[in-house]
This record gives sequence, C-alpha cells and structure tokens, in this order.
Amino acid sequence: MPQTYNFPTTLINWLFAFNFLLISQSAMAQLTVTTDQPDAYYETGETMNFIVSGGSGTATYEIRYDIGHAPLITQGIVSMAGGTGSIPFTLNEPGMVFCRVLLNGQNAICGAAFSPFEIEPLEADPADFDNFWQGWKNQLAAVPINPVLTPLFPDPNSQTTDFRINLGFIDGRRVYGFLSIPPGNGPFPAIITMTSHGGIQNLCIPRAEIALSTGAISLSIWMHDAPPEQNFPSAYMPEIYDDPNQIYFRYGVLAIMRAMDYIETMPEYDGQNLGLSGNSEGGGMSLLTAGVDSRVKAVAASLFSMSEHTGLKHGRASGFPYFLNRSSFTFPPTINENIVSATKYYDALRSAKRFDGPVMSLIGYRDETIMPATNFVAYNQLKGSTVLIHNITGGHLSIPAFINGQFEFFRRHFNTGGNIGYFADAGPDIINAGSTATLSGKVEYNGVENFNLPIEWEMVSGPGQVIFSNKNARNTTATFTQPGEYVLRFRATDQSPLFQNSYYYTIT
Repeated sequence: MPQTYNFPTTLINWLFAFNFLLISQSAMAQLTVTTDQPDAYYETGETMNFIVSGGSGTATYEIRYDIGHAPLITQGIVSMAGGTGSIPFTLNEPGMVFCRVLLNGQNAICGAAFSPFEIEPLEADPADFDNFWQGWKNQLAAVPINPVLTPLFPDPNSQTTDFRINLGFIDGRRVYGFLSIPPGNGPFPAIITMTSHGGIQNLCIPRAEIALSTGAISLSIWMHDAPPEQNFPSAYMPEIYDDPNQIYFRYGVLAIMRAMDYIETMPEYDGQNLGLSGNSEGGGMSLLTAGVDSRVKAVAASLFSMSEHTGLKHGRASGFPYFLNRSSFTFPPTINENIVSATKYYDALRSAKRFDGPVMSLIGYRDETIMPATNFVAYNQLKGSTVLIHNITGGHLSIPAFINGQFEFFRRHFNTGGNIGYFADAGPDIINAGSTATLSGKVEYNGVENFNLPIEWEMVSGPGQVIFSNKNARNTTATFTQPGEYVLRFRATDQSPLFQNSYYYTIT
C-alpha cells in the first residue's frame, strides 16, 4: 500500500513559485545565434551551421550579404527543439553573410566569413583616379594655410601643450580641430585623427592621449566648417552623388591634407613620420587619403567606411554611406550609373591599392553599420605590413585591443619606444630570382619572435602560378610557372585571445 506524504503548504507554494519562475525564465531567455566554428571562418563551398539558442518554438531566419540593403540570399524556419536549433548554410564564393533570427519578439544576428581574404573589388578603378585627386590637391595648395592657434585653458595635470586650431581651406571654409604636442624637445612624428560620422558638437575632441601614448604630435580634426564645440546642421549637404566634384566627402580628404600641410610647418615635427587614424568614417577618410598623398606613412583605421560603393549594384554589401541606397526611393533601389561612376573616386578600396605602408585595422563581424565584407575588400588590396583584429561578436564599436593596439602600432613604425605589438616580416621586398625563390618569414610580438603561431604563404598576383614546397613553413621555397613579377604574402594568425575575448589577430 503506497504511503501518503503531507507536505507543508508553504513548501507546496514555494515549489509552485519556483516552477513558474523556471517557465518565465525559459520564455524570456536571451536569443542568440553563433557559428559552429568559434572563429566564424570557412572556406568557399564549405557547409557551416548557424546555431540558435535561447527559447522554444519555431524561429524564422534570413541570410543576407548585409543588413537591409542587398537582396535576400535565403530565408526559412528553424525548430528550437530542446532550446536550440541549427541552420545549415554554404556560400560558393568569397564573401561575408549575416544571419538574423527572430523568435518570440526577440532578434539576434551573427556574421560568418567565407574565404574573406579572397574578396575582390566588383568593378575597375576610374582611369583618372589619381589625376582627379591631384587636381583637388592643386586647388588646396593655392589656398593659404593661415593657421589660428588658441591655447586651451591650462590644466595643471596636463603633460601636453594643447591648442584649438583652425586652418585656411577651400570654398572659403576652415578646418577646425585640436592640437596636442607631447612633452620633450622633439622632433616628433605626427598623427592626424579624423572624427567619425556626424555634425554634432564635441564629436571632435582633443586627443592628448595619442600624444602621450605614442610620443607624437596629435592633431584631431573634423571636416565641417564650424568650431567643434558647435553643431553643424548642414553637414553632408547638399547630397549630390552623381558629380565627383560636388560630393561632400571631398572635404574630408582635403581636410586631412590641409592638416598635413600645417604639420609640415611645425618646427616640432620630425619631417617624415606622419600617420592617420580614425574610426568608422574617420577610418574611411584616413585610408582614402593614404593612397592619394605620399606623405602618409602609416594608418590605423577601425571599422572603416567608404569602401565598395558599387556593392548594391551587384547584389552585394555596400560601404557606408550607401550612396546607391540613399539616392533611390525604391527597394531594391534603382541603380544610377552616374552615381556608380562618381562615388568610385571616394572608395577606400581603390586608394588601398595605392598605399604600401603599414595598416592596423579592426573588423566587426556583427557590424550593422559598416558591412564587414566592405572592410575586407579594401584590406585585401593593401601591400604593406598589416595587423587585423577580427571581432567575432562585435558590432560598430571599437574595442580596447584596437584602441591600445594602435598606440603600439605607431610606436613600432615611428620608433618612439615602449611596447610595439605585432609585426610580420616576409623578408626582402624585392627578390630577383629565377624559377625558384627561397623565402623566410617571421612573426614578432613586442620585438620577440613567436614561433608558435600558424602561418601561411600565398600568391597575391602574378602572371603564372606559384608552388610552395611548404606553404605553412616559415622557411620555404616558391617555384614559379612563368617568368614575371609576382607578389607573395606571408600571413600569421594568433587566436589565443579568441575564447576569452571573442577576437583574434591576422598579421601580414
């Protein structure tokens, strides 16, 4: 005969409340979507899975090349049996995709990369790209600099000498910003920082921390015709996109050039080491300027805009500010070929081809503002030494690894002392070889060679094929199938921070 147990009423009530709490928490669990590989990296044609968790029922999903601009790739539903679900996907060409999942009023996104180092430009450069920018440089050179410097209110704790500054500029405008000179006698390198997108007050601020952290003159500017303490409501107006000589962003490139003109007049400047830095639009402007002005020696560009403006025409991701989208009131937008042609002069990927200096960059795989594929296509055009941070779970926000890393980056390339971060060396820039070349590469962190990182040799360009005796060995040989000029790349990967911080490094 079964026994009967009399539970206290308070215990029964507590158990009921606990059961209700479990149900409520389950219903409100945070929806997430991740990739089945922690680095979100796949080869073209490889099948991967987006893993959905947090909740129950049937979720809907869509996969796109970007968020809300390019046409849909695929969509469907996924059953959340046991609180998880899986969405298989394959991309048969190099690219990056977003997967957005919706369930119970929640949504989550995730990015995946398919052979991202093979993403190439969708269209050719304008034949007169260099002449176009040379014409604008000539116009700027005809305008006197006429610098106006006003000391900032002295801060007893400041180690830098700081000024408000404005400079003569085209169209009767001025370039405004803040100048910080590091302590010491110099001469110093210089770093110009362009602000991110917007015309709101105090977007441009003094960047004394750059001067102190790098031992370089720091000049922070914005492209708008107003002191940084004021709003500039007519920023980016008028929106003329079909005439390259009327596109507002010319002011950004030329403002950086004007800042360089001033730096060259400073007795504190060392006369040769000049770097650019910026986040988002500031990064795009910096990279765009680097390829059309030989005075730039190094660039740190985080989550940069202004790359691959032709993407939407081909059903792919486009770079901010999405010129083709903004010019049309239909979806998909009507493609205006005049805008396609005009905005190519403002495309950082075309400028990246022309810059052979070192670059540090950050790409956010979940960035809904700057599509990561557009960052990769510009990055892939670079010829110099690079440090790239892949932020797997990051959106449009810089991270300490980049903020602090850029200081190390500039210290290394400007030789100003302190920690100098990552560096890869593929050996001599030019090798005169017959059908076979001997190659030797190395990777360093803070000046100490690291033998533990996986590496890879690859051909970037050339008239024939390259056969490596071991493409994953630091010391190897390359055999060329045809005579001619080849460009080879030595690449290392450090994934050691990945599992703790969701980012990792590529060093070339």
